[in-house]
Formats: sequence, structure tokens, C-alpha cells
Amino acid sequence: MDTSVHEDQNQDQDQHQHQDQHQLTIENILFSGSSHKKCVVCRGEVNTTMITMPKPVRLDLLVLKRMYAPRGVRCCRKYLWNNRLLPDVKINTDNRQTPMAKLEPTVLLNLFNDLLGLLQEASTTSRLDFMNASMSNEDYLTWTGWTKEQFEHMFMLILPHMQSSSNREARNALAMFWIKLKTNLSFRQIGSLFNISGNYENRRKVVSRSFDSIRQALVDKLLPKHLGIGHLSRSEVIDHNT
Repeated sequence: MDTSVHEDQNQDQDQHQHQDQHQLTIENILFSGSSHKKCVVCRGEVNTTMITMPKPVRLDLLVLKRMYAPRGVRCCRKYLWNNRLLPDVKINTDNRQTPMAKLEPTVLLNLFNDLLGLLQEASTTSRLDFMNASMSNEDYLTWTGWTKEQFEHMFMLILPHMQSSSNREARNALAMFWIKLKTNLSFRQIGSLFNISGNYENRRKVVSRSFDSIRQALVDKLLPKHLGIGHLSRSEVIDHNT
């Protein structure tokens, strides 16, 4: 057989193996263990700064770090931000090299049931969520046209003037506003991006109200302080024009 055929086959196998290493499969997911006496992240002994790891954090751990943590495990608060795992956290993997595929069948069954619950949770959360600490500076620029730092500064300026039931709603409302201006997507499309509940019409109404509330806050509260003659004192106007 032509040696070039063997070389092509070997290259294909190497490519598949390389791809498998980067895929989230049962063979390459580590099991964190179920101990409640140590932090899942740093393996530190239990202390007053630890909390039960929230479900969104367990999902982040699975997706970002390829480690499955069952319900009830604990972690230090310093590794979380707004109930999410900080993306640059380093996981201590000492003594935790057991892949999930090698666990006992009965244990694995319970873990799978919990894992399915995590996946169901993920399917109902926002596709875009600007409270998610793992969103990069590039993500912010791509969607809003602002850097992460610029967006954060703008959010802190506008937050006191927002009548929102939570910081999450206000932050995502600001994101929806700039996404609309930057991309000209319809309100329904933006509602789908943020996985707003209800039918298309409800999504349209929610995003439309969010857009209007941000626009009104900018016009009434921020623009007069930063643009136009209203934000200058009489002496500043005289100095500027003499």
C-alpha cells in the first residue's frame, strides 16, 4: 500500500486524538470528591469563609475546569463572584486524578442524575449574562462596543437611577441597550440571546422596556451632567469663550 495513505491515516488519527483531548467527555472529567471538610478549589480545611458551592459554580467548574463536584461540597467565598466561579482560579488537583468513568456504577448513576440537573439548569439560564465574570474584554467589545472597564464605569454611574429588582437585571438591561445600538438586532432577537422567559412577544416587551429605561436614565440623569451647556458653570462658560 502507498506509504502516503498510511501517513494520511496516521495524521487523521492524531487529529482525532488531539480533538478528543479538548472535548468534554466522561473520560477526561475528574471527580472532585464528596468531602464537606475541605474546599473543592484549594483543598483548605473547612472554615467560616466557606459556603456550600452553588449550582452555577458547580456548572462553571465542570465546563471551565473539567471537574465534577457533587451537591453539598464546599468552597471558599474568595473564589466566587456573584455566585459564579472566577475564571482564572487555579484548582488544586492533588489526590483527585480519578476520572468519573472509573467510579463504581452505583455512585456513577447518582452523579449522572445530578449532572443532568446541572445541564437542565444551564439550558434555562441566560445565553448572554453580563453578570458572568468569565465574560472577557473581547466579549464586551464584540457585543456592546465598550471595554469591560468602560462598561463597568457606565454601569456604576447609571445603577442609582435604575428601578430594577436586582443588579443582574440592571446590568443586562444596559447590555441590551448597547447591543441594540451596535447590532440593530430586533428586540425579539436580543430577548432570545438573553434567554428571557415567555414567548417571542413577551421577550420583545421585556427588552423594549429595558431599552427605554436605560435611554430615559441616560437622557435625564447622565447627559445633562456630561454634555451640553447645562453641565458647565457660568464662570466655566465665560473662561471658555474669552
